[in-house]
Amino acid sequence: MTAAAPRGSRRRSRGWPAALLALTLIAPGSGVANGQPTTSPDEATATATSTPSPTVTNLPEVDRSASVEGQRDSSTQTETPEPTAPAPTTAPAELPRQNQQAPRERQSPPVRGDTTQIPADAPPSFEAGMDLPYPSRDNDRERGRPSHSYRELPELPPGHTPSYDPEALPEGVTEEDAETAERMTLAATPGCRVFSPMPYEVCGAILQRYEAMGGPNSWLGLPNSPEYTNPDGVGKRSQFINGSIYWHPHTGAHPVTILYMTKWNQFGWEMGWLGYPTGAEIYHNNGGSRQEFQGAGLFWSQPTGVYAVGGAIRAKYNSAGGAEGPLGYPTTDELTVNKYDGRYNNFTNGTITWSGVTGARLMYAAMRDRWAEHGREDGQMGYPLSDVQIAPDGTGRYLHFEDGSSIYWHSATGAWRVPSQIIAVWSSLDWEKGPLGYPMEASLDADGFLRQIFALGEIAVQGNEGYYRHYPFSGAAATQSLPNQLTPADESNADDSPGVDVMNQSGDRNEIIHTLRDSAGRVGPLRRGYWNGVSGFGVEKIYQRHEIDNMNLVATTMLQPGGGEPSSGQSRFYRQPVGRTRCDDSGTCTTYRRDVIRVVVDYRDDDYIQGDNKTKGVITAYCESKPEQVACDSWVNSTIRYPRQGPWPYS
Repeated sequence: MTAAAPRGSRRRSRGWPAALLALTLIAPGSGVANGQPTTSPDEATATATSTPSPTVTNLPEVDRSASVEGQRDSSTQTETPEPTAPAPTTAPAELPRQNQQAPRERQSPPVRGDTTQIPADAPPSFEAGMDLPYPSRDNDRERGRPSHSYRELPELPPGHTPSYDPEALPEGVTEEDAETAERMTLAATPGCRVFSPMPYEVCGAILQRYEAMGGPNSWLGLPNSPEYTNPDGVGKRSQFINGSIYWHPHTGAHPVTILYMTKWNQFGWEMGWLGYPTGAEIYHNNGGSRQEFQGAGLFWSQPTGVYAVGGAIRAKYNSAGGAEGPLGYPTTDELTVNKYDGRYNNFTNGTITWSGVTGARLMYAAMRDRWAEHGREDGQMGYPLSDVQIAPDGTGRYLHFEDGSSIYWHSATGAWRVPSQIIAVWSSLDWEKGPLGYPMEASLDADGFLRQIFALGEIAVQGNEGYYRHYPFSGAAATQSLPNQLTPADESNADDSPGVDVMNQSGDRNEIIHTLRDSAGRVGPLRRGYWNGVSGFGVEKIYQRHEIDNMNLVATTMLQPGGGEPSSGQSRFYRQPVGRTRCDDSGTCTTYRRDVIRVVVDYRDDDYIQGDNKTKGVITAYCESKPEQVACDSWVNSTIRYPRQGPWPYS
């Protein structure tokens, strides 16, 4: 989190408002605003808020035992959010606690009336609010007025020496204002005090809090308003140059900076769902701060601004470490969604979403962003059914959603949605611990199949039939990135090749259809080749003899981790297991067909081949379950992405 800018000298003086609104703030004919008591009277009641806090705490959990979440094995853990939990925008790792930083340097207190320095006790939001206009409360139904009218004030005695320097009055303060303050001092209300040269009294618990902060030498500066009674008829407030102090018998007296007052104003002040402040601003070691109110907390940092977090969302946020945890600071106020009348807050590194049906659920940024692509709560996926979960390997993360889909994340592959149909097959292969590893691309509909690429293979689903292919692997190989070597464009480029009969008579058997590489970087061309019914090599033999019409099977098999196995001479062979599953109505899938694609590549130079690097390349590809001269089962061609509608590479 970026720290707030150093609180050095002010960029400019906020200035003293003309006559400090002395006359415009006085409501002629209104009654005297009494100073609030220093203790809370028993008969006082809390202010009624016009809008309740949008979220609800202590919500009952919903029984989701029938959901896909129950299909995980018993080693799956729930990620209990802690302040040091990793945020999966980067590789998961322990985040260092930030509460060991050295405290910030504080400036020396300013001389009274000097607005060029930041007071020693100024909170982080003080400087950030200096350029903001003072929030207006002109719609208050009861404004209040000074405790004494000017006509009732005693005259100054002859020879009175002013306590102020007429040549050094703050901007906007007249000698008449300063003289009025002197006269008010002579007849101050008990429990109140006038701070010359300002003609306003500060009283009761607000006065006690003000003086405890340092009075005019605090970051609040001098008072610039009388004490007001708030619209609820109970609470009180006094305004100062750089903020206000609000009091209520149930909450006490607490200062609020202009920055926080600006946000508070957006929610209707103390009559809104935030209610009254319950404490002063709290400084965080990462440069931001927060202030607690009856209905929620306001959080601020220099990069994000001020936002409110409340209710069950706030409880979940606190459990994850709050603003100093991995979620960071909020980047939105609490927002509404249509489904279940839900709510959510976004944060720098994630989101927390809530509904009365699902409760408050937490996810980090990479998964949140993928979910947002599908419409978040109101989209096809609906709400998450839990907080982000730790995968059984202890490294990845996942979340299940209402529509039966999931999002899986790993630092090596990213975050991807896995549809429920794909999950049914994937779960039968032991999820990410199985041979396919984690998803690494979005699912897509192609040629009547729903398909998805994984780190070490692919799943295809059509109706209740599923197909998969994978590479042999061990350990960390499950998360390595192995892109397809062939694309639809590659295949379409080959569609212009001459037909079988023509090619057998006059085609160039040495023509390179694709240049392939194995996982060790060896180049093995896939040549047109031939098949005469007895012998041959290349595409013609693979297609005509073994009926493999999708050369992606050849290309991806050559990506077997480890670079294949040595054969005779300079030849190598590569293996790729494939399978076929059948799923019942409950979504349980069972593999009932298995095979292994075997590809043989000859890396020797052949004098018979002219016009290129002379490497003979791919000799053949076939299914190990069949004798070498027998065709593969037709389902094998369905286990790879982009199957051709007709025989490959001919249209």
